[in-house]
Amino acid sequence: MNCNTTDQLIDFRNQLYGCFRKAGDALFNILDALLTETGARSLAELSLSPFCARRWGSLYQALQQADIDRAKMRCLFIEQAPSPPEGKRRVLGVDASSIARPCSRTAEDRTYVHQSNLPKGCKPVTPGWQFSTLTVLPETPSSWTYILDNIRVRSDQTQGQAAAEQIKEVAPQFSERPIALGDGYYGSMAFLQLVAEAPCDFLLRFGKNRVLYRPAPPKTGKRGAPKKDGARFVCKDPATHETPDAHWEGTNRRI
Repeated sequence: MNCNTTDQLIDFRNQLYGCFRKAGDALFNILDALLTETGARSLAELSLSPFCARRWGSLYQALQQADIDRAKMRCLFIEQAPSPPEGKRRVLGVDASSIARPCSRTAEDRTYVHQSNLPKGCKPVTPGWQFSTLTVLPETPSSWTYILDNIRVRSDQTQGQAAAEQIKEVAPQFSERPIALGDGYYGSMAFLQLVAEAPCDFLLRFGKNRVLYRPAPPKTGKRGAPKKDGARFVCKDPATHETPDAHWEGTNRRI
């Protein structure tokens, strides 16, 4: 690691510390312990890290009393995000993942989340939390991404509502208009209405059974209510597609 990189890391850590309005020292101990004790399964085990200067009991207290300036931290992550190649736009990815907490009866705001690999006959749900993550996707496909924001999906919101909240906060802070990619869940009118005013374009997956409608034809002047929708566009029926405005075809090298 050269001096310039070391200086950048020190500056980043100092700015990150400034985002912790309360219990900053203990939170930083927890962060360093998480980076070094990757096999730890509890706060007691995290406290065994040589980079944790506190006993395990104080870690619980720190998490209970912590006060983090999320807006400031989000700005820091955006500032450090990798820039897109010249002439290209930044590509964002958004998705939600679940953390099962079936035994944490006192955990705040648990809800039912999907869980796979359960015994046959069991419903694929369990009590837990769901988190929405917004990332910068790498130019070369990889499992490594740069996280811009991560929030818990509250029990009174959908993952689309949480993602829309993140995009509307993050997208205006980029100098260029980014493109956001999303799985089938986000390819819905409910989500698109929430992000309609966001300075961001979207490439979203549609279900093969999705039916869209073209713009309604002009009013005819005849009696009766005018048509509210135009011709149907049935994703699984090519006969309804007509001539596309644009066409792109590519090959996935892994298939």
